[in-house]
Amino acid sequence: MAAFWQALLWNPLFLGLFLFTGAYFTLRSRFFVFRRPLTVLRATFGQMRRANTEGISPFQALSCSLAACMGTGNIVGVASALLLGGAGSIFWMVLSALLGMATSCAENILGLLHRRKDQTGEWTGGSIAYVEAAFGSRKIAFLFAFCCVAAALGMGNMAQVNAAVQALCEQQPLPPFGYGLLFAALTAPVIFGGAKRITALTEKLIPPLCAVFLLACFAVLIRRRAALLPSVCLIFRQAFSLRSAGAGAFGFTLAQTVRIGVARGVFSNEAGLGSAPLIHASAATDSPFRQGLWGSIEVFLDTVLMGSVTALVFLCSGAAQNAETPAEMTVLAFSTVFGRFSGVFVSAALAVFAFATLIGWACYGEKGAVYCFGRRGVLPYRLLYLICIVSGACIKAETVWALADIFNALMALPNLTALLFLRGEIAAQMKTPRLPE
Repeated sequence: MAAFWQALLWNPLFLGLFLFTGAYFTLRSRFFVFRRPLTVLRATFGQMRRANTEGISPFQALSCSLAACMGTGNIVGVASALLLGGAGSIFWMVLSALLGMATSCAENILGLLHRRKDQTGEWTGGSIAYVEAAFGSRKIAFLFAFCCVAAALGMGNMAQVNAAVQALCEQQPLPPFGYGLLFAALTAPVIFGGAKRITALTEKLIPPLCAVFLLACFAVLIRRRAALLPSVCLIFRQAFSLRSAGAGAFGFTLAQTVRIGVARGVFSNEAGLGSAPLIHASAATDSPFRQGLWGSIEVFLDTVLMGSVTALVFLCSGAAQNAETPAEMTVLAFSTVFGRFSGVFVSAALAVFAFATLIGWACYGEKGAVYCFGRRGVLPYRLLYLICIVSGACIKAETVWALADIFNALMALPNLTALLFLRGEIAAQMKTPRLPE
């Protein structure tokens, strides 16, 4: 049943909505991030030392958002894309991310324009606020917020734990239930500390985690550098070409390649879901467009850099051609450098990435729970989140990934529609960006 709804929701029209929205805002911004990359860097990383008087810092918002999206989707998600859609799916994954940079920028702009302070004096709103404004309906905003809670429990929780536990069980065959309890025990003190503790931890965790993983990837690419150019050519060739015999299969095969690529790209960077503005709306910033640029950087780092590098590792090492499962592909790829210890490295990397995503998405889901049920919904949500960590360790992987895609779609549809309804507000910020030095 889950697979049926997954295929139904991720239809060509829905995929086209993702790509159209990204292309529209890329054009409205006049390709700003591509034309003026140095300005983007100065307006974001160049302003990191500025003092913040309220809210979290923009870099903390970036780190928390990266923690939420830079999970197992960058490893297992890329591997599954290669298995299901072939090398050509990576082209569509990266293309959707390049367009998604403008989508993420637009989301953050709207999130800041429609944010407000709650009774405790903290910023709140984000995508839930602009969905309510776009449709003029609290009921639709409630549905979006509820889907956000469901996505947090499914994609941000069970899918991450499931992938990590599978890898850990291959190295140390303990009961999945036990690994689930361990993840829950590590996550509990963080999420019960609230958003400030989560952002403080992710700010320290994400930069070194990404650096270590990229170094391992580059070590594989250097070792297999002779296969780098052929692998890039393979990606472009399979993005549009026939992969199976029979001319009648071409349309289906190409559609499958595009669907898998875009879906896994969204799973990886979350551009278009409306999740990132929930945390970026809390940032202390003097410019909605500046915070929007942080969103573009997030998508670039997550998918264009990390996702594509991971895919090239799988292709150059030959793992993509010889593996039958995402876990096997990942271990084979890194055995080029780590040898028989590659399994240990992969399981450790997946475990840490999964933990980072768990605490990041816990923050997103909590904001959705507060909108739906008020502050009284926080404690039940946190307890349910911990229960789902344990159950996610024991559920079949296919069911978890199908549920993740379903929840993604249910969040993305109202969010993308709201972006297009409020395109005038976004275009005004993109047309005359205020980036004080």
